[in-house]
Amino acid sequence: MGHWAFLEGDTVVGIGHLRPSWELPGDLPEIGWYLSPIHGGRGLATEAAAALLQHGLINLGLTSVWALVHADNKPSLNLAARLGFLLVGTGFHYGADHRVHVALP
Repeated sequence: MGHWAFLEGDTVVGIGHLRPSWELPGDLPEIGWYLSPIHGGRGLATEAAAALLQHGLINLGLTSVWALVHADNKPSLNLAARLGFLLVGTGFHYGADHRVHVALP
């Protein structure tokens, strides 16, 4: 687990993490991603987040990966759905309303 920079060539276009959650109980593994808006619309966030998810579920053998997605962040909500995350609830996390998602192997 850790933190990653998303690169396109030599340019950092975003960042991501796969780490024990700071918000969910029991140190559940949490994934997060951010892509600079100027690099959006080309599938880069999908590619990067999919690689992080695969790393967690396959390489590390995690039994679940959790994503807390801001309730108003439609692009990230759509990305979570594309990656196969299941919406399991809502909650107040990181100071705002979030949708709670889980991905299973």
